[in-house]
Amino acid sequence: TRNISIYEVARQLAAMASADGIISSSERHLLKEYAEVNGIDSGKLIRMAYAIAGKVKSPEVAQVAPAELTKDVRCRLFFAEG
Repeated sequence: TRNISIYEVARQLAAMASADGIISSSERHLLKEYAEVNGIDSGKLIRMAYAIAGKVKSPEVAQVAPAELTKDVRCRLFFAEG
């Protein structure tokens, strides 16, 4: 088995919420609740979803895209940088 970090789950939830290019109010609510339960900044998680959907620029994409970084590290840096 493999342990999955809360940041990896957060990224996957953001990706699922943005899959159709539209983040609905129920998807924003799910992201907000997940963030609050797991001690993540909900605004940053929702912003990540919009960035994945291509609606806003993301520091994760602009500054933290090197292939040698793991997804978990990229998510942590995204949440840290704002």
